[in-house]
Amino acid sequence: MQCVKCGTENPPRARFCLCCGAELAQVCPRCGKSLPEGSRFCLECGTRVAQAEVVQLGGSTALTTAIERLIPRELAQRLLATRGRVSTERRLVTILFCDVKGSTAMGATRDPEETLEIMRGAFDFLIPPIYHQKGTLAQIMGDAILAFFGAPIAHEDDAERAIRAGLDLALVRLPTPSPTARRLYLPVIWVR
Repeated sequence: MQCVKCGTENPPRARFCLCCGAELAQVCPRCGKSLPEGSRFCLECGTRVAQAEVVQLGGSTALTTAIERLIPRELAQRLLATRGRVSTERRLVTILFCDVKGSTAMGATRDPEETLEIMRGAFDFLIPPIYHQKGTLAQIMGDAILAFFGAPIAHEDDAERAIRAGLDLALVRLPTPSPTARRLYLPVIWVR
């Protein structure tokens, strides 16, 4: 197993990297669910897992690092300040969910790595509207984003912020593909 954090090749049964100590786990390539060793199918979504990707848990993966660079500094500081504290206050939370239209068909005609790379590029454009409206990115699930407005940080107008973020997401258009991308028939990304 190769460590995602430092690139060290580890023995097959290693739970932690021999070089940097990062935790290693087998995960579903579709939904990201941690899997027991030797799993052939995902327990969460049922996807066949031939050779599941090994990723570092609890640390900084490439996707986590990419997301962290998209968070405005002020919001990141407020989120870090609330980390670990459980609020007993009742509050309304608005949840925003969006996914990429046609991604299943796109994934069926491409290598999983290529689909993942396309989606990572798309998230660079899909995540900022959430943070711009002071929402919290709760989860990325394959081609979908789940965001909270009102938790852990509440605003008086969280429902309106979620609607504005949703409208901004509906208007997101990725830059015109390069000639190389057009030659490779890379898709136009639309959200719903």
